[in-house]
Amino acid sequence: QKQYLLRLLKGNERDILISLPIIAEFNLKNAVPDLQKLVSFENETVVCEVLNVLKSINSIGCVDLDDVIIKIKNPNIKAIIETLKI
Repeated sequence: QKQYLLRLLKGNERDILISLPIIAEFNLKNAVPDLQKLVSFENETVVCEVLNVLKSINSIGCVDLDDVIIKIKNPNIKAIIETLKI
């Protein structure tokens, strides 16, 4: 099951968004390396969701949020990511 979820993280946007809540729910820390790669995904909504999952599994420290915020264009998503720094 965990391997299936990790494969979903390498899939398309829909697959990624489906897998994220499951990763958070089961606190799958072995997904952190794949989540880190997704922080540079082109879809800002996906990036925001990935960061929320990292925060929920206490792994947000593995990402430089300031670097991520610089790349985000949507002011609403930028504001959400700013709150993750707290």
